[in-house]
Amino acid sequence: MHGFHEGKQMQWYLESVADAGKGWIVDIASAPFVIGRAGDCNLKLIDNRVSRRHSEVRISGDVLWIRDLESTNGTFVNQHKIDQAQLLEVNDMISIGKYKFKVRSTSSSTFFPCSDTICETPSEVLKGQYLSSLEPKLKKLLNRRNVIPHYQPLLRFSDMAKVGYEILGRISDHSMPSNPNELLEIAERLGYATELSSLFREVGVEVGKQLPGSPAMFVNSSKFEIHEVEKLLASMQKIRDMAPSNKVVLEINEKATTKTNDLMILRDSL
Repeated sequence: MHGFHEGKQMQWYLESVADAGKGWIVDIASAPFVIGRAGDCNLKLIDNRVSRRHSEVRISGDVLWIRDLESTNGTFVNQHKIDQAQLLEVNDMISIGKYKFKVRSTSSSTFFPCSDTICETPSEVLKGQYLSSLEPKLKKLLNRRNVIPHYQPLLRFSDMAKVGYEILGRISDHSMPSNPNELLEIAERLGYATELSSLFREVGVEVGKQLPGSPAMFVNSSKFEIHEVEKLLASMQKIRDMAPSNKVVLEINEKATTKTNDLMILRDSL
């Protein structure tokens, strides 16, 4: 199903809602875009009701979403307090402390190839010293669930109807490999491959279940997970509980297909 898919280059920004003449706008120019009281936040808000790191906004292709960072007073979207990642649309109202913002955007359509989902890991990137330097960053990424889901539309060739989305995972830490296969290879050598692969799936479904029409979601598994089939099944159960209305398709990595006994257990359990 790979080939070309249509995407939108979106430019998102927040417009403050304030008294006449006192409004202002801020571009969401980086991801994650952290909002809070701390000086290193992308948007610093001075208010005792705002936590130091209050919430963060992320961009996944043409999808914008926000999550609360366990703040004291909560993050509100359209006057509803959110308790999980929340998709945002143009004109949605975000409330943080005394501040209110409307979501705004501009966009231009483009076509781009999507042939970069497979890549080999250079051997030099996996040297011991380099791996050791990445381990604390990887643990921090896992603890904070700091991954960015991307949604690649899947089309039926007969009528070009959209039948669902493949969920692809990315990260925003530029000091770590950006290619997911390379990152998973490193995570496997450090003993975190199953946790990282599960995180990509679960965050992707958590956000994707809010897409209109309860679309089918195609989630990936790493070649390492078939060795820990019980953990893979636990992750899939979590996804099913999280998105009971969506059809979910688990794609098995081709390098795992030799483990026939484990595949039979996985099939029967699913």
